[in-house]
Amino acid sequence: MNELKLLTAKDVAKVLQISVALSYRLVTEGQLPSVRFGRTVRVRPEDLENFIQNNLTNPLFVSDISNRKNVLNGTIRGLS
Repeated sequence: MNELKLLTAKDVAKVLQISVALSYRLVTEGQLPSVRFGRTVRVRPEDLENFIQNNLTNPLFVSDISNRKNVLNGTIRGLS
């Protein structure tokens, strides 16, 4: 069975280089899908990838889509 690594608000903040408070706000406003366990909030890595892709202001900045995914996946894997 594959182990699913869910990201904390702190992990999301680190990847996006934002404050933890802002990462919580993205979740509570529904901009970033999350999984909740009581008061605990976790984000699936693929939801964070989709959030980043959907919020690119200049999608041609990194022209190769697979390269963008590899860069992001490497960053998220580094949090493990």
